[in-house]
Amino acid sequence: MFDMKTITVILISTALGATIGFGLSYVFLNGQILGLQQDLATLGVTIGRISDIAANMTSTIESVVDTLTTGLTAVSQYASTRVDQLQTQINALNSTLSKLNSTISGTDPRRWHDATTTTAGPGLPSDYDSQTSPFTLKSNKIQISWSMTGRSANATVTIQIHQPDGTVYLVLASSGYYNTFVNELTITEPGDYYLRIYTTNVDRYSVTIRDYY
Repeated sequence: MFDMKTITVILISTALGATIGFGLSYVFLNGQILGLQQDLATLGVTIGRISDIAANMTSTIESVVDTLTTGLTAVSQYASTRVDQLQTQINALNSTLSKLNSTISGTDPRRWHDATTTTAGPGLPSDYDSQTSPFTLKSNKIQISWSMTGRSANATVTIQIHQPDGTVYLVLASSGYYNTFVNELTITEPGDYYLRIYTTNVDRYSVTIRDYY
């Protein structure tokens, strides 16, 4: 059995140990709490800075959008105005050209004159050829027009312009069920010519040559 003195020492030691342990625990926990408080304070400052940066970025973006919108509006207005100006200039040029053409037509005594016309059909055979009488071209500018009605999609008409010695000067052709053509040509020299016309699966045709003098 312990005596009274020993029990007293044990009790005092136990009390001192508990007191010292609580004090050490309090110091440790208090340090942890202070650290957490400092971390929270730092985090709050960081969040505040991020918020400020986000606000500045939003303001900058809004400013850029406003600037772009203003610029695009100005460009659109300028383009619209410029198009109107160009259209006005084009209209003025067209008017000037029209007046010049009228003046030229008024001072040019030349006109189109029929040099020769030849027709054949309806009811042409599957293969057909013909030759016109000679005709005279008085200028270098001529116009050849022709129309044809074919019996099939591969119907063809071939027009040869011959010089008096039989030399082929020019060849024109077309094909199909129905075609009408007008060509203006410049010939090397005026003079006498004749036409030779070949057709395949053509029901009828008409060819006219005009002379500009």
